[in-house]
Amino acid sequence: MPGRLKFTRVQWLIAGALLSAAAVMIGVLYFADPEEYAWLYPQCGSYRYFGVYCPGCGITRSLHALLHGDIVRALRMNLLVGAAIPVAVVVWVGPRWVFNYKFLTGAVIFLIIYGILRNIYPVLAPG
Repeated sequence: MPGRLKFTRVQWLIAGALLSAAAVMIGVLYFADPEEYAWLYPQCGSYRYFGVYCPGCGITRSLHALLHGDIVRALRMNLLVGAAIPVAVVVWVGPRWVFNYKFLTGAVIFLIIYGILRNIYPVLAPG
């Protein structure tokens, strides 16, 4: 078959290790609430040292809420989780335009604007 991919044994081992690590991380995130076990998760440096919300602040709590089916709470923690899932699927599929310079520049500009707006408008702040 011309369309079939052939992987080496090392590539299969790497893929298995990555999938296993992802499964463990998802399991930890499901069972350990980030608000209750804050010491277990990394803290945002921009908020910790400068008191400024970055575009990713609240994403861990948001993913925890998503794993438990609480979509409203997930979006309240970080609105980007609603956009990040479709974008992750598009990146996984990997069309050529995703890796285009203009698309990546637009994504970075969007993240910068979102980071600024969430520090101005309290409705965008995590929580």
